[in-house]
Amino acid sequence: MNTLAVVATAYKINNSIIERFLKYNSHVENLFLVTDSDIVGVYNRIQCPDQEIFSIAKTANLGIKTAIDAGFDAILKTDIDCIITQGVLNYCQELPARMAACWRYYHVKDPDKLDDCWQDTKCIGSAALHSQCWNEVNGYNENMEGYGFDDGDLRFRARGKGITMPTLLKPHLYHIWHEEKHNRETINPLLRIENIAVRKKKYNNPEWGKFAE
Repeated sequence: MNTLAVVATAYKINNSIIERFLKYNSHVENLFLVTDSDIVGVYNRIQCPDQEIFSIAKTANLGIKTAIDAGFDAILKTDIDCIITQGVLNYCQELPARMAACWRYYHVKDPDKLDDCWQDTKCIGSAALHSQCWNEVNGYNENMEGYGFDDGDLRFRARGKGITMPTLLKPHLYHIWHEEKHNRETINPLLRIENIAVRKKKYNNPEWGKFAE
């Protein structure tokens, strides 16, 4: 069985959202949170550096590298609005070598009513890889600004390295729906267009977070 760490990011996020994440994921051991918040909780806190424009790639890489250096076999990177079920944890702990996974979320409006959910049919989110595989793909692509398409880019590169990385519907990974986007200025249309261009042009990642021109 793999030793598992879970990594999430929370930069300039309302403390109530972080508290909700900690409440509904209190069963998760070895939680690493990259944040600028000083909220008290049972987790490994990693200071998130100040950023003019939030980069989920740079922020997630910081947490993933910290978890790898701590000696965990596998790391699940997830989002601050997610509810990680025991089924997802079990799946990651049993993940065979050269296997990875990403998810299509099931959205919920009430975290206490997981049965009242609907499937996201467009986007993917969260990613689980063995530490060796995270090192092999050198993490997320830090040429991407804000967030959007970062998990798809990671999946493409992992598959290019011969790592099997399916997109899963089960076990369910839940996402608490929110109309207002976090870090809104980081997901404007121009940045998303730039992320698509980066994804199309740059697939070789010779060092952590850095892509060859």
